[in-house]
Amino acid sequence: MKYFFPFFLLVVLFSPELMCQNVSGHIQYGVKSSFYFDQDSLNLAQKMINQSTDKMKDLSFLLKFTNEESLYEFEDYLELKNSEMSKKMALNLTGKGVYYMNSKTKERLIFKDFLGDAFLVAYPFENLKWRISKNSKKIDKYTCYKATLDLKKDAMNTKDRTIEAWFTPQIPIGFGPKNYFGLPGLILELKEGKLVYYAKEISLSEKTEIQRPKKGKKITEEKFNQYVIDKSKEYGFIRE
Repeated sequence: MKYFFPFFLLVVLFSPELMCQNVSGHIQYGVKSSFYFDQDSLNLAQKMINQSTDKMKDLSFLLKFTNEESLYEFEDYLELKNSEMSKKMALNLTGKGVYYMNSKTKERLIFKDFLGDAFLVAYPFENLKWRISKNSKKIDKYTCYKATLDLKKDAMNTKDRTIEAWFTPQIPIGFGPKNYFGLPGLILELKEGKLVYYAKEISLSEKTEIQRPKKGKKITEEKFNQYVIDKSKEYGFIRE
């Protein structure tokens, strides 16, 4: 597959100064959703979804990164315990896991809680087949380029999906929100279905401490997916 690389991107990618540069820092992301029901004749479930969509503006996620590692998570779990149900639902819709990646050791771990059981799920560190376009825009002071990723349906997603990311080669770190990585620059904006994760604050520093998650039963992606399916059938969430 051929990728289109804008001239500016080629210059940045092959700049000796950037290729040898140690970069670390953090990004605070907000999230917004275009998923909203019209106000006429709403049932209870639709009203709860609308309330959850409204509460997304109160959520904040933090990505810590170095040249080799990243950790992405919701910022304030302690505050969430005393929050109303709509805010907790909003977090469930936007992703409440803890996402860790290490490009040196080829680790991709996600901490997940399902029905009160804690898991540390190991995912393969495979190359994601991004398509980079010539489309660009400014986010904060950074020039960003658009990239798209086609994902096929799998055990946990019933439909094919297309992910849209805006990344900046001015910060040559291949990480981003949630489980997305592999671009020649940090992802400052990500569209996943009707959800958009956007950078609210970008901070670069000389040194950033990242703790590899340890909590939870270690399990493979395949075994975790099967566990979710089996438990969902057991509790009647899905039918055979």
